[in-house]
Amino acid sequence: GRRKSVFCFGSCASSRVKAKKARADKAKSRPEMFARRLASLGLAHARARPAPPSMFLRPMSSNAAAPAPPPRTVPEDFLHFQEKAHFSSGRSSPHIPIQHLPGEYKVKLTVSIKDLDLKPVEEARLAVLAGPRYKSETKKLVLTVEKFPNRVENKRYLVFILESLLQAAKRGSK
Repeated sequence: GRRKSVFCFGSCASSRVKAKKARADKAKSRPEMFARRLASLGLAHARARPAPPSMFLRPMSSNAAAPAPPPRTVPEDFLHFQEKAHFSSGRSSPHIPIQHLPGEYKVKLTVSIKDLDLKPVEEARLAVLAGPRYKSETKKLVLTVEKFPNRVENKRYLVFILESLLQAAKRGSK
């Protein structure tokens, strides 16, 4: 059968308005409730993240001293970076993005383990430290970062992570 539509005026309409208002109030209070719950657990809210390490950001003024970069042990030729490029035909000026697209600043670093000149013990340590980022079938290390709003800074940070992993892997084998 077919349902008959019933029109209700007066009290039914006001109850629908009240229900809609209650849903809107509940949706507004959710972020506050979530923030209170995180605070009670001793966790920081995602918006309250600490600033990224200043060693990867350029100084604002020329008189500020830039921190020393980590020592480089892997030549640039062995590092393979991948980035995404987004193109749109709908913009009048391609230099001013309307919005930042997902993955726009993501940088992926792939390094072959044989290029790192590691001993078998160090290679095993690196595999444990890197976890799922180490691909044992291909003997490659794949690192991905989207921490900074700039691809250049993300590349620097990837090199820093790689050098830190190598330093930790070589720590006990001297």
